[in-house]
Amino acid sequence: SFFTLTVYEFNFQFIVGCALVGAAAGGLWSVIWGMAPDVVDKLNYERNIRSEAIFIALVVVLMKIGHGLGATMLGYFLTAFGYDANVEQSADVLLVIRTMLFAFPVVGSLICIIGLQQYQLLHAKHQLIQDNLK
Repeated sequence: SFFTLTVYEFNFQFIVGCALVGAAAGGLWSVIWGMAPDVVDKLNYERNIRSEAIFIALVVVLMKIGHGLGATMLGYFLTAFGYDANVEQSADVLLVIRTMLFAFPVVGSLICIIGLQQYQLLHAKHQLIQDNLK
């Protein structure tokens, strides 16, 4: 099963898993950097302010905060469930680790999907903004 797969097993499940992770990560990064200039243009259109530098800096800082919080949460979860470094882990700890490798990304993806539902800058509106900014 997927939950018993180890990184040392180079098989079909591993290859498919890597491809799915790569596709999801590529999609995420494309969405972030694809939306950022559109939001800058929208702010310029609505408020007559060009804010590329501060907006992009804010995106990068928030991403760094998110990575830091994610690593901190991972450490707390591992400690809470009995992880002990440099020793062989129990079956329960390994199950928790494998579950976290699945559950955290799924929950994060659902949060992103809910957030993206609020993004109302569709193609027609963006084209109108682009035409007015020229």
